[in-house]
Amino acid sequence: MPIQIWIQRSADVLLAGLLTVVVQAELWLATPVDPDEAAPAWLPGGSLLTSVAWLAFTASLVWRRRAPLPVLVLAAIAIAAAPTASLDVHLGATAALMVATYSAGADTRGRSAIVGAAGVALLIGMLLIRAGGAIEEPSDVALPLALLGGPWLAGLAIRERRDRALALEDRAAILEREREEQARAAVADERARIALEMHDIVAHALSVIVVQARGARRALADDPDATRASLTAIEETGSAGLGELRRLLGALSPAPGGSRTIEPGLEALDGLLVQVRQAGLQVEVTRHGQVRPLPSSLDRAAYRIVQEALTNVLAHAQRATTALVGLDYGVAGVAIDIRDDGVLDATTEVEVGLGISGMRARATELGGSIEAGALPGGGYLVRAWLPIPASIP
Repeated sequence: MPIQIWIQRSADVLLAGLLTVVVQAELWLATPVDPDEAAPAWLPGGSLLTSVAWLAFTASLVWRRRAPLPVLVLAAIAIAAAPTASLDVHLGATAALMVATYSAGADTRGRSAIVGAAGVALLIGMLLIRAGGAIEEPSDVALPLALLGGPWLAGLAIRERRDRALALEDRAAILEREREEQARAAVADERARIALEMHDIVAHALSVIVVQARGARRALADDPDATRASLTAIEETGSAGLGELRRLLGALSPAPGGSRTIEPGLEALDGLLVQVRQAGLQVEVTRHGQVRPLPSSLDRAAYRIVQEALTNVLAHAQRATTALVGLDYGVAGVAIDIRDDGVLDATTEVEVGLGISGMRARATELGGSIEAGALPGGGYLVRAWLPIPASIP
């Protein structure tokens, strides 16, 4: 049991016990103001049944939080059996009634709250009816209204405040869960982006290295100069790939006081073309429209799409000798075309498809699209459209 509930229940037991003792003492020891009202004339057994009625009522205050309406019913029975209707004579009984009406306001909701309000009004009416001809001035009416209606209104206000506090706590918990879910989603997105970046970097570098190593092996005996050039290209490509990996890792954990490293964009395209040409693929680039700086995320995506498409040509296209890269700078975005003259077989089409999925993920993230497929006259085409919405950083 939570400590707060244990404290509440213990306090209710002590309060009910104290009021029971006080009320019974008032009933049996106090001298009545009017001897004729020592016990209701219509109640057989007089003071004994009165005592039992009040004992049941005050003892029920132990459950006032969990069952406030049954407590009101017992309160009504106790008032009917009371030796006097005057609240300023029996202070213990008055306190017990105030506790009951407070709980009717604080611990009821919905229809139960309406029934509780009606019950409090019934108790007040019973006191006024019992007083009968004793009501001589407005204060005789105001006293029952204040002593029983006041605690009920206070309980109602406290219940509303408690409900608002619980609603705020629930809202805060919901917001906290949403923040945690957003953080997990952001982490997952970042992991996917890093995996895609590493795939592009490693796949490109290794594809160039494999092609160069294959050429070096073939020319090893007959053409030392070609072998030397291939080995130099392998060294440069490997160094460039390691540099890109370092930049990527540096972006993940920048040095203290430093800033994140900027990832390559289309301004690094010339260096990429040098590596591809060294691998034996002739690449030409054409630019149309107004060449201008692009938003950083779009610039990076465009570079990676060109890099992955050329990597696919090197790694998977048989007998590919040339590739054409077209960049069309429009007002609404950039269109990218990469086509080659190679041929894909059934096994390499699956591997190329895996590379296309990475390009498509980049384009989709920016609201763009990717089309890819074999050309009717031979070769392969990758066409990308990357829009430039104002929200792209």
